[in-house]
Amino acid sequence: MSDSGYFDANFKVVGKYYGIPITKIGFVGGIANGVYSPYFTLDMDINQVRKNLRAKKVFFTYEHSEFHDTDEYGNSDIGIGIYPDPKNPNQTNIICDMSN
Repeated sequence: MSDSGYFDANFKVVGKYYGIPITKIGFVGGIANGVYSPYFTLDMDINQVRKNLRAKKVFFTYEHSEFHDTDEYGNSDIGIGIYPDPKNPNQTNIICDMSN
């Protein structure tokens, strides 16, 4: 990452997520700012990832949530985001934003 207030620790992996190849698992953290975001990267562009996951009936209930709360059932509202990888737009990051 280019911002000195953050770090990105990651490692390459071999595996699959609902049949989609995973290329790395990582963690973006903030330096004294509360950012805490584990993620993994899929080797497929975002449109194909969404298409493949929806075909397998995989949905993220709180996708792109920007707040932390609970729903009517008491489940934690942790923001799950699906984004194109900034370094490789043919890959997709699934990020779990647990920042405070």
